[in-house]
Amino acid sequence: SQGTNSSCTTEEGLTGTCVNYYLCNTDNNVITDGVGLIDIRVGDGKCQSYLEVCCIPPDTRDPLNPITPRPEKLPQRTGCGWRNPNGVGMVTTGDQDSEAKFGEFPWMVAIL
Repeated sequence: SQGTNSSCTTEEGLTGTCVNYYLCNTDNNVITDGVGLIDIRVGDGKCQSYLEVCCIPPDTRDPLNPITPRPEKLPQRTGCGWRNPNGVGMVTTGDQDSEAKFGEFPWMVAIL
């Protein structure tokens, strides 16, 4: 169990979450890498259980990979015989004389 996850306020006045004491480091940040798990501390009673402390959850947003808007949906082509000019699924190298790429002509089959 990771605690009750109920809301609380840290000593610094920040909004936190009640988690088991061993999931929170001395800076009141939730431990995500396992460092210092065996570090028993007595809590100050801000949470329901004496085994829990008020801790600041990590920011799960990745600054190097921000949320980007969904790309504009292209209109669907109807009917048969539409070609995929760049193929699908993989990039081929070494094609000569404008050879077809994988999936470029999806209505074709190879008879072996």
